[in-house]
Amino acid sequence: MNKYSHSVRYTSFLLRNTTKNVSEVSMEIGYESVSHFIKAYKQQYGTTPKRGN
Repeated sequence: MNKYSHSVRYTSFLLRNTTKNVSEVSMEIGYESVSHFIKAYKQQYGTTPKRGN
């Protein structure tokens, strides 16, 4: 498991359990680009990230 895989899972947790949006949590975990994060998330989960997912 690489750093980004762990980060994507943590971001999924944050989106389900906080009021932060996708941009806020992706930046919080160290992604410089929201689009890069969305691609990594989609690769891991097969869908784009949304609050509450």
